[in-house]
Amino acid sequence: MIGVLYLLATLPAIEVVGPPPGDARPAGAAAPADLDQRMLDRVRALLAKAESTDFPEEADAFTAKAQELMARHRIDHALLVAATGERDQPVTRRIAVDNPYEAPKSLPLQVVAEANSCRAVWTKRFAFTTVVGFPSDLDSTELLFTSLLVQATRAMTQAKPATDEYRRNTTRSFRQSFLTAYASRIGERLSAAADEVGQEAVSSGRDLLWAILRPWRMRAVAGRR
Repeated sequence: MIGVLYLLATLPAIEVVGPPPGDARPAGAAAPADLDQRMLDRVRALLAKAESTDFPEEADAFTAKAQELMARHRIDHALLVAATGERDQPVTRRIAVDNPYEAPKSLPLQVVAEANSCRAVWTKRFAFTTVVGFPSDLDSTELLFTSLLVQATRAMTQAKPATDEYRRNTTRSFRQSFLTAYASRIGERLSAAADEVGQEAVSSGRDLLWAILRPWRMRAVAGRR
């Protein structure tokens, strides 16, 4: 009991990132509920297909298509905000990353956040990632990250690590490397899908919208360097 009290007393403070329960949060611009629901239903259907297939290339294609839909929804939402004159405020959300392999598991969350115009910071001591972005982008990030964890875990457990030259088990190091490589590969696919949608917005004459989105997007890109 004394040890638990000492641990609690010596834990560092966690910064408050949102209003306490029961306090009102300023309302931002909201997209029509039917638009959000249709998009979410389509995204969930694509991610369900990605999670159920045994072919990595097919899973990547379904996931990239889901990212494309979410990017288009982000553009439509930004158009709605511009048309109504309302202001959408960025918020902060913390997403827990369960063990084992918490640090490698946090990498897919970071690449998903970047692809959806959010920023993510991993806090090792508390095993959570703090993600900053607009509410709809945070919802997309969390939804896609949850699916990617399922896909990555399935692919990782199907792959069989070999023993090293001294016949030692290499499962832990193999799985950490697998998750790291998976995050890098899927991050490239998601960013390419999001960028393609952005380029289509420019070519279709929606330059004002792209001018609104571009500074936020550029900050995300700069964060990778």
